Amino acid sequence: MRANGEVIEVRCRAGVPVRFRRPAIGGAGRVGLRARGPRWYAVRAVLGFWVESSAWWRSSAARAVLALEASEPIESAEGVSADGASWAGEQVVWRVEARPEVRQNAAIGVYELVRGIDGRWSLARTAD
Repeated sequence: MRANGEVIEVRCRAGVPVRFRRPAIGGAGRVGLRARGPRWYAVRAVLGFWVESSAWWRSSAARAVLALEASEPIESAEGVSADGASWAGEQVVWRVEARPEVRQNAAIGVYELVRGIDGRWSLARTAD
């Protein structure tokens, strides 16, 4: 699977993703890439979903409880900024099979859609 990270628009039914739209991309400045508009994908099957927790132990509140000095360095981690501020909460990851709606004969790909704690969706990984 390829890592992606682009922000996407997702339509859900009963809390389950049924369609998503990738943003438009341009061919200018990107070798071998044709320009295309935004493209809707139809979810054909949900392969699984899970919840990922944040790195709560690196938050300023946890550091205070552990009596760590604010000046002590901490390692950067996913979901944690370089200054140790952490987003609180969880994100939901959906692994789905989908294909472009406009081309019914297009190959089906596997996509990981992530709903962050702020409600925004992103495309984490693709295998298409």
